[in-house]
Amino acid sequence: MIVEFSVQNFRSIKDLQTLSFIATNLESPEDLNYVDANNIVSMGDLKLLKTLGIYGCNSSGKSNIIRALDYFIRAIRNEASTESRLGVLCDPFLYQEAPYKQESFFQIVAVIEDKKYRYGFTVRRNDQSTAQHGSTTNREIIVDEWLFGQKEKNMVELFTRHNGVVNKDKLGNKEPIPEMSSQHNLFLTYASSFDKEGVCARVRRYFTIDSYGTQNILGPVGVVFPAFTMPVTGLILIDNHLHGSLLLKIVNLLNNPEVNKDRTQLVFTSRDTNMLSPTIMRRDQFYFTEKGSNESSRLYSLADLKGIPNDADFAKQYLAGYYGGVAI
Repeated sequence: MIVEFSVQNFRSIKDLQTLSFIATNLESPEDLNYVDANNIVSMGDLKLLKTLGIYGCNSSGKSNIIRALDYFIRAIRNEASTESRLGVLCDPFLYQEAPYKQESFFQIVAVIEDKKYRYGFTVRRNDQSTAQHGSTTNREIIVDEWLFGQKEKNMVELFTRHNGVVNKDKLGNKEPIPEMSSQHNLFLTYASSFDKEGVCARVRRYFTIDSYGTQNILGPVGVVFPAFTMPVTGLILIDNHLHGSLLLKIVNLLNNPEVNKDRTQLVFTSRDTNMLSPTIMRRDQFYFTEKGSNESSRLYSLADLKGIPNDADFAKQYLAGYYGGVAI
């Protein structure tokens, strides 16, 4: 299952923003305790949420959170190639000095085969003075890349990469993996092709098994229902275009432990305030986006706001402007 996803310097997102599936210590009122029971999955010492919803006005950045997560996972799914496929990730926040010289940051934390891993990379446009003339091979490059894995209760380094140099000394079974020369391919993918049962392959495989629902759904039925029968936990992304009643049915299915036995997760964006109810989801399952004075997006959880009862009328308070990010 996904624990959290972080992104920085991507489209309207300037500063580091994190979307977390970790359940907070809040508890629903006694008459709503079924919400907690249905919406939370225990994995070892972690309590993870199945569903997160993002609200905000148009152009506030909620879709950019979805895009960042979608493009990040697609990059992991891509096979190594002779040309860069990183163009969609090199879309930095423009209202800064020399934006295309700045790195964009993407990182995910996930529980895979009962162990927690933290994987990420930074990417930027290549300096034209060093790019191959007339070639798209190195148009975008990976600057840093890292993979950490859980050992007992701690996270330990498995490999790191900086400016093209990979340190794989702490990676088990590293001998079959030759030195890497390309700057535009992920080492995670490269290592997986040489060591098909190693930790890099296991992490990558988690995101590449068929029916892993990481697209913005246009016709959701064909993606949602296979997600319940996948051999790994799936992730479904829905971006702001489903009718509220259909979205509610999908959320209820995913939060039903008798239906969603594989613990598939969902992130959706919406402007339908009928979903903003403590009878459907907890406070820590609702996120909001809004833009600051510098036009950058900020992502925050309803659980971050103080003084909000866990059984409040979230929709009414949201529309009244209590939470910010109001969709007008």
